[in-house]
Amino acid sequence: MEPYKKPWPAVTIRVFAVLNLLLGLEGFASLLNSVTLRLTYDPWPQDPPYLAQAYYFRSAINLVFIVLTILGGLDLWRVDRRGWTVCKVLFIGQIAYFFLLDGFAFLLLWPMGGRASLVSMALGASAGTGNMGTALQTITGYPVIALIGLKIAFGRLPRVPTSPVGTTPTASPTG
Repeated sequence: MEPYKKPWPAVTIRVFAVLNLLLGLEGFASLLNSVTLRLTYDPWPQDPPYLAQAYYFRSAINLVFIVLTILGGLDLWRVDRRGWTVCKVLFIGQIAYFFLLDGFAFLLLWPMGGRASLVSMALGASAGTGNMGTALQTITGYPVIALIGLKIAFGRLPRVPTSPVGTTPTASPTG
C-alpha cells in the first residue's frame, strides 16, 4: 500500500502560510523598532513640516498590513479559503498602496504648490521609515509572487463536497 501524500496545492499553500507568518513577524519587529526610534527622537529639528504626521500615517497603514499578513498566514496554514480571500485583499491593497500613495504624493500634490507640496515632501520623506513593516515584502515582490502562487494552488486544490445547511451527509445513498 502506498503512503498517503498531501496534494501539492496544500503543501504550496502551507509554504505561503509560513512565509506570511515570518514576514508578518519580521515586519512587526521592524515597525516596532522604527516607531520606537521615532518616538525617542521626535521631533527632529531638521524635519520638514508634516513629516511626523506622514510617518505615523504610513506606519498605521503598515500595521494594518502586518496584522492582515499574520491573520492570512494562520488561515492559510489551515488551508482555508478565507485565507486566500484575506491574502487577495491584503496583497492587492499593498500593491495599490505602493503605487497610488506614492504616485498621488508626487504627481498630484507636488505641482499644487503651497501646503500640498509640503505634504508631498513629507510623504516622500517618510516613505522609507514609515514603510519599515512591509519593506522586505516590497523589496522581494512578495505580494505579486504570493498572489500568483496562491491563485494557482487554490485553483488546483481538490474541492470538498459540502452539504446544504441543516442537513448531515450520509455514508451511502441508501442510508
